[in-house]
Amino acid sequence: MSSSVSAASDPRASRRGHLGGAARVGLVPQGTAERDGGPVISFQPDGDIAEAKRELESRGVQFPADISEHPWGRIATFKDSEGNDLQLYAPPLD
Repeated sequence: MSSSVSAASDPRASRRGHLGGAARVGLVPQGTAERDGGPVISFQPDGDIAEAKRELESRGVQFPADISEHPWGRIATFKDSEGNDLQLYAPPLD
């Protein structure tokens, strides 16, 4: 597996890297306004995030809230059977 990380010129900016395939890692420096919680695993659906959320709900997955909109994208949070935080992620709408 090859990996690459692209760094922004602003040291406060998020760092994003690709770890082969569709896996991504995002790092946010401590002390920034963007940091609102702990680690979370994100899944980016191939299609529409709302459609993916409905599909998971039909299989018994519980989402505590609706899809939230952010400047960096849209997320729908849920927990796995072990209580780990997970989320669906979609890039910002252009």
